[in-house]
Amino acid sequence: MTLRPLARKLRSNVAAWSRATFLGCAVIGGSLWLLHTGVYRVWPAVVDHPYFRLTSVHIRCDTDALGPKEIAVTAGLYAGSSLWRIDVAAAEVALEAPEWVETATVRRHFPNRVSVEVKERKPVAAAPAPGGPYFVDASGIVYRPLGAREYPDVPYLTGWQQAPDEKGRAARLRALLDIARVAEERGLRLSQVEIDRSGDYWVYPDGRRMPVRLGKSVDASKAFARVRATLAKVPEASTAVREVDASYPDRIVLRTWEGGYATLVAELSGKPRDESALAKAQKSKAPSGSDRG
Repeated sequence: MTLRPLARKLRSNVAAWSRATFLGCAVIGGSLWLLHTGVYRVWPAVVDHPYFRLTSVHIRCDTDALGPKEIAVTAGLYAGSSLWRIDVAAAEVALEAPEWVETATVRRHFPNRVSVEVKERKPVAAAPAPGGPYFVDASGIVYRPLGAREYPDVPYLTGWQQAPDEKGRAARLRALLDIARVAEERGLRLSQVEIDRSGDYWVYPDGRRMPVRLGKSVDASKAFARVRATLAKVPEASTAVREVDASYPDRIVLRTWEGGYATLVAELSGKPRDESALAKAQKSKAPSGSDRG
């Protein structure tokens, strides 16, 4: 008598489990069918619908040397393309491939517009090279500007190319950039920063015909504070000083031409210059960077 209730309960449980299994399979099957329909039928219809076709590209670029058409082609943006199918990441990589490009940004604006912004690197220095100078940005990237360009008033960096390997050239270039940056922060305009073959750093103040020797180990911040104070006391038109040596930790040394010492003393004291000493100074020639190296 006790087995019949157990059998009825077991049959009831089996029936409930069967209904639940059937319902679950129906739900899963229906979901898969809807997913299949969405992926292979509905989604392609949405992606390729004329409503999402590209009709407008807004381009902003720092340079006029590269036209909007070239930028759009490089990014793979063609009229009639589906906005859904545009590979934004690949477009940005393609636009940033040239060394003169700092950043490129591509954005989709649904339903039918794309905006592109290309930023050119900002030169903080230049490096001489055959066929025209290269520019150098603040991060040390050396690049050739695109198209004919009016060259900016930035210091030239020289001597770093003489290093035997890429690592050495990069280290020298970084050191020259740091010197140029500190000089600008100290209010000292430079026309050239150089490292010679012996490893000494030299700077050429803008508008002055007297190179400044910083030496091999440079604390540019301290050195330029002394150099600026020294140059402020030396007349800009002075022909007596041939070199300013700031390589010493505690002093600045002014080296003069033959007969230039008396001329410099007169210039600093405000007395009339000795024309014979001035003539001697003018006849002398300053050693070039190649002569020092």
